[in-house]
Amino acid sequence: MPEELIEAAQISNKKKDEKDPRKKNDIIFKGAFEDYFVHLLRFTYPNADQIFDFNKEIIFLNHELAEINIDPGLSGGTTRTDLLAKVFLMDGTVQCFYLHIEIQAVSNVTFPERVFDYYIRLRDKYGPSVVSLAVFTGKKNQLRPNSYKSSILGTELSFKFKTYQIFDHTEDELLAMDNPFALVVIVAQQEALSKKLKDAERHTTRMKIIDKMAASGRFDQVRIKEFVLFLNRIIIVKNSKYNAIFDQQVSNLTGGKVTMGITETLKMLDREEGIEIGIQKAEARKNHDFVENLITKLSLSDEQAADIAEVTIEFVAKVREELKNK
Repeated sequence: MPEELIEAAQISNKKKDEKDPRKKNDIIFKGAFEDYFVHLLRFTYPNADQIFDFNKEIIFLNHELAEINIDPGLSGGTTRTDLLAKVFLMDGTVQCFYLHIEIQAVSNVTFPERVFDYYIRLRDKYGPSVVSLAVFTGKKNQLRPNSYKSSILGTELSFKFKTYQIFDHTEDELLAMDNPFALVVIVAQQEALSKKLKDAERHTTRMKIIDKMAASGRFDQVRIKEFVLFLNRIIIVKNSKYNAIFDQQVSNLTGGKVTMGITETLKMLDREEGIEIGIQKAEARKNHDFVENLITKLSLSDEQAADIAEVTIEFVAKVREELKNK
């Protein structure tokens, strides 16, 4: 594949990232929300153990969301950060639980309608047992709409969904909770405030989280290692002295069984970044071939090809230009 086409795809993705610089962290948070989904339910519903049957497996259906793309803004390979899970209730029924992670610092005015549209699509497929929950990960003053209303010629609609904003609780309140998901929320708060915080403040919060993990008794060696990786991805501390103290505390917490320091973590992240770039290049190759076939075999316009292949019009134009130059 010509380098200019790869660059075109990368430039397109870069422009999207510039509009939403927290994009990669949002994907990381999606993984954390999925890993701690049971605790998220307990965090959201105080009587969760009387509602949900946690002895039965929670089944994630995120691929179903990929097939219900009603948001044009998600075209062109944008990664979705929503979650869809099938959970079992204590009364024996099955609930389709739709979790929308609203990642924008300022909530879009169309957001409530978007939640409603997904609710309708999911209800058509799974029946009435659909729950919508929006988690807002922006700053304290972030708008958090929780309803969608429509009225026309006597026909009225009112749709309301549950929401949570990460600053609904203070850091101290979250640390006092006996729920691992509360620690995920603290990390999200730190990410939202990252530009305002100094290394000393980040270090203090990071140490509080580690101490809480030690006191809770809910984290085995594997969980500790996973959470430390998550922590180091989001809460960036550059001061080597603070990092040495943190590494030693993790080692003490695990009896020396988890000794992954900041340097080793960063190397692992660099390797993952390399793998991600490789995947992106493979995806660009696949998109390129698909677009080329749409142009040569179906004689589609740039707009039609971009819509079908879910890529940008600029990407299609580059492919068309390459074909002309062959």
